Amino acid sequence: MHFLIALIIWSFLVLASAFVGHIVAKIFKSDEENSLLKLLIEIATGFSFLLIIINLIGRVTGNLYLALLIALLIIISTCILRRIELTEFLKSFFEKLKNLENKYLIILLLSINLIYGLTAFSTIKIDHLGFGDKHIFSINQLIAGKFFDEGRDEYCVSGYNAELVAFLTRRLVSPDASILSIGAGTLLLQRKLKRGIDNLDINPYMMQAGWELAGQYSGRMIEGRASSLSPVTFPGGIYDLVDNSFALHWSRLEPAKDEPTEASERVKILSQMNRVLKEDGRMVLTLPEKSFDEERFKVFVDALEKYFGFKVDHDFSGKSFGRSKLGLAKRLGWCIVATKQSAPDVSGLNINDLEFINEKGEWVSTSARKKGTAGVQGRDYPTPTLQIDFEQYEIIDA
Repeated sequence: MHFLIALIIWSFLVLASAFVGHIVAKIFKSDEENSLLKLLIEIATGFSFLLIIINLIGRVTGNLYLALLIALLIIISTCILRRIELTEFLKSFFEKLKNLENKYLIILLLSINLIYGLTAFSTIKIDHLGFGDKHIFSINQLIAGKFFDEGRDEYCVSGYNAELVAFLTRRLVSPDASILSIGAGTLLLQRKLKRGIDNLDINPYMMQAGWELAGQYSGRMIEGRASSLSPVTFPGGIYDLVDNSFALHWSRLEPAKDEPTEASERVKILSQMNRVLKEDGRMVLTLPEKSFDEERFKVFVDALEKYFGFKVDHDFSGKSFGRSKLGLAKRLGWCIVATKQSAPDVSGLNINDLEFINEKGEWVSTSARKKGTAGVQGRDYPTPTLQIDFEQYEIIDA
């Protein structure tokens, strides 16, 4: 819908600018034999003229709405006063497009123009036109809509993982516990818990998409980065449980050049999770299957205990699986449950201990069970679009 709106508005502006440019070019007796070049000159002239008007009036009055209104009035009045010429121009405009010899060139130019237009509109908010705080078009909105998929995100790996985290949450803390979900996405955890919690995500459109189903439970949506939680919004020691689901692997491991280990984004996130937790508060950290093998998992867990003030609960930490009544099994990823015991102290931390195995392209699926290891029985989950409710979730210590 946002794409269509942007396309319609941009097409109108191109056509309007071309006509205004056509009139301006006639007034100044500008002429050019090449029909394609003439058309481009008219469009550029029209755009330049309108932008000068908008910029001039906007700066003098300090009112963007007034500048846009006057620009629109110029377009409308020009079309009315020169309506006969407008009809002739439109016929000539489309005739030029039809008779162009180099069709591929005009397709290329129009494609570039369209991409530029949509990119420009992705930075223009409708509130500048007085209609609220939403982008006319945004890549982040498209990603959010695609991921949410009208609620079918519950039947993908992250949805099943949220069900697992919700199950753990009910076992670990009381029903009225204070909870923070980092990398909340489409608010899957709140939807699974069916209660209001604090949700943090860098992409507000993901949370807005999920609010359609999660809004009935109240809760908060907070836009921000997990590596720099505001002490005002997030005072220390206020949460009974902090969840970080399928998000930590997107963080940057290495600090900037000549910066200390503490400057690593991943170190900051883990430290912030510790800071906002109450004493003996619980952390639930889940990551995709490709993040670890068994050796790297143990190195990571040891680093959490040694440098970040956590005590890992091995009964709830390891490889995670879901299983249905039909015997369908799905490997979800890795799960770590830990309790806060002290403040972080990262002096002596080897930053590579927090590295995920896929960051070096070394990952090989570990879904197949080793001989003699307790695990999930059943066939592998056949397709990510098949909607199956898992009745059981299992975590196998690595």
